[in-house]
Amino acid sequence: MASQQVIDEFKTVYINMKNIDQVRLMRENIGVESLKNDSKFTEEYTEILKTIEFINEYRFDVHDAALSAMTGIYTQVLRRLRNQTDINNADYMSQKQGFLQALGVQLDQVRQNLFYFVSAAIIQKNILEDNGIQKEHNRSMAKLKEESKLLLEQLNKAAQDNLAEVKKHAEEIESRARKTAEKISVEDAQKQFRTAATDLNGKIKMWAGFSSLALLGFGGLAWYFMLNQNLPPKWDWQVLYYTTIRVTILTSLGAIATFCFHMLKSTYHLREVNLHRERLANSISAFVESAVTPEQRDLVLLQLVNAISDFGNTGLVGGEGEGTSKPGIGSISLGITPPKS
Repeated sequence: MASQQVIDEFKTVYINMKNIDQVRLMRENIGVESLKNDSKFTEEYTEILKTIEFINEYRFDVHDAALSAMTGIYTQVLRRLRNQTDINNADYMSQKQGFLQALGVQLDQVRQNLFYFVSAAIIQKNILEDNGIQKEHNRSMAKLKEESKLLLEQLNKAAQDNLAEVKKHAEEIESRARKTAEKISVEDAQKQFRTAATDLNGKIKMWAGFSSLALLGFGGLAWYFMLNQNLPPKWDWQVLYYTTIRVTILTSLGAIATFCFHMLKSTYHLREVNLHRERLANSISAFVESAVTPEQRDLVLLQLVNAISDFGNTGLVGGEGEGTSKPGIGSISLGITPPKS
């Protein structure tokens, strides 16, 4: 740790840097030759002030040699700044370029010696010990999972509502068919199923497009990160910071791609179920007319309606797998006997 004498020497330089006459240094009244109008100087001077604030914060946590070296560099910076504020306007303009070049060299020296204080900051904040970045990443992932779970619950509820609506329409068809078993009309059901087929085809195209974009985005971004690492040459806190950001972005894209593929699979399954319902609806008249008695017609109609309304899950809801099947029409004994001649 730095001794009190070295700390006091740096504190003196720090206070003098804070007390630089900004008006005399910038001299906005001389026009275009003012340092205020030089963007490079503005950036370098701002960095010098921010860096000395950072050094002042961690001056107690570095060795004498590191703090003494930085004190010497800032003493030279302070001397040049004071000289620039004390000279007259003519010398101010003539010495401007030399002043800027010297200040740039001294700023490079500050950067070369800054890693001691960066290391002290990392150790003091326990970044290496408590794995703080990893904890922040875990919190972000937990939040993302919670939001995804909430979204899936909403989609599950919407799917259940749609299922209830389909069953309701099937019950209405059954009620009308029981009243007029000889003249069954399935026009409304067929129209609904055709409309649903058109809507599902559009959704399949939409989710297929989203899935492709998400997959391409994930692969492209991963490839970009691999080719453009842009990491600091030395292992320090910036490496952990940039790595966490990239992992978070890739994980988010992966979650989005997984969700899109899940929705594509579910929508495709719904399309196949809807086609099955549509084919059965188109066959209702033929099946019912094959029955002889009203009781047989009711039995045939009931089984057809059940075949339409009952199907395996869509991939969004839990329960039995997609391969779940219900008793088919062919397994039911209708007891139809040929009419007597």
